[in-house]
Amino acid sequence: MANRLQGVLDDAANLPDLAEELDEDYESLDETADEWNDQALDASSSARNEHDAISNEIADLRHFKTLAANIRDNAKGMALLTALDRAFAELERLGAAKKAIIFTESKRTQEYLLSLLENTSYGEGIVLFNGTNSDARAQTIYKEWLKQHEGTDRITGSKTADTRAGLVEYFKERGTVMIATEAGAEGINLQFCSLVINYDLPWNPQRIEQRIGRCHRYG
Repeated sequence: MANRLQGVLDDAANLPDLAEELDEDYESLDETADEWNDQALDASSSARNEHDAISNEIADLRHFKTLAANIRDNAKGMALLTALDRAFAELERLGAAKKAIIFTESKRTQEYLLSLLENTSYGEGIVLFNGTNSDARAQTIYKEWLKQHEGTDRITGSKTADTRAGLVEYFKERGTVMIATEAGAEGINLQFCSLVINYDLPWNPQRIEQRIGRCHRYG
C-alpha cells in the first residue's frame, strides 16, 4: 500500500505544466495563463496539503510495517493455545468428544494457525477447510476417501462436494481440530464437534450464528 501511494506522488510530480506545453503552439495563451494562475493558487495549496497527507500516510505505513516485522510472539495465538488446553481438559471431564473447530475469515490466518498448532499435541489431528480445499493435506484426505468409498454411492462425481465430504468424515473419525474459513460455516454438518472457537469475528452477526449452527443443530 505504501508503494502504491508513493507511485501516486511520483506520477503527480511528473505531470507537465499545461501552459508551458501549449505556449509554443498558441501565442495568445499568455493572457489565458494569467487568468489560470489566480485560480490555480487555491488548487495548488490544496494539492500541497494532499501531497503532505499522502507523505505522512506513507511514513505511518512503513512504520507499522517495521513494527509488525519485529513481532516475535503473537499474544492472541498464545491465548488460543491456552484456551484449547483448558477446553479440551473440560471436554474430557464431561466425557464429550475432544473435537474443536476454529473459524477465521482469511486463508492467510488459517495458514498461521496451522503453523501455530502443527508442532503441538494437536498437530496430527488438524484438518483445514476453505473455499478451494486445494492444499496437500486436503487432497491426500480426498484421495484416501475416494479409495475407501470406491464403488459406493457416497461418491457423487463432483470433486468439490466429495472433497468436502471427505474432510468432514476425516475430522469426525480421526481429526481433533478443524481450522475453517467462512466456507465451513455453511452446508456441512459438524454435530459431532463439541467446541466452536471464533478466532476472529465477521462484521455480520448472522455469520457467527451460522458458524455455531454447524455444531449446535436442531432436528
